[in-house]
Amino acid sequence: MDKKITLLGNGSWSSALAKILTDNGHKVQWWMRSKEAIDAIRLTAHNPHYLTSVKYDTTLLHLHHDICEAIEAGDLIIIGIPSAFVAEALTPCSLNVFQNKIVLSAIKGILPGKNVLLNEYLQEQFDVNIEHYGCIS
Repeated sequence: MDKKITLLGNGSWSSALAKILTDNGHKVQWWMRSKEAIDAIRLTAHNPHYLTSVKYDTTLLHLHHDICEAIEAGDLIIIGIPSAFVAEALTPCSLNVFQNKIVLSAIKGILPGKNVLLNEYLQEQFDVNIEHYGCIS
């Protein structure tokens, strides 16, 4: 059974991951903070801010502006939000939003102001089990 994939973030790394995943035939729930970017991708199949020459197969993308909804839709959650914005982006989500999810970090560094790695933050705030956590780079 294929896992339902959710990708959080709209920077160049997340955009590259979305392209790799869809080029390999995976359907992706993709969360973006920017409604403008969502509208542009739906209309043109191009991200207006990152990797602008890349064309996406929009039939494989389900674009979200609601981060909690995007996480709920996935089994495998790839977090590509810059570390400085992760805590703020996840603020609206319930404490059990990651329950029964596999989480992959695609971010670098520590969370500023908290001085913890993403896995530590997710464990403290959302009770994410380290056995359900990995990192890609």
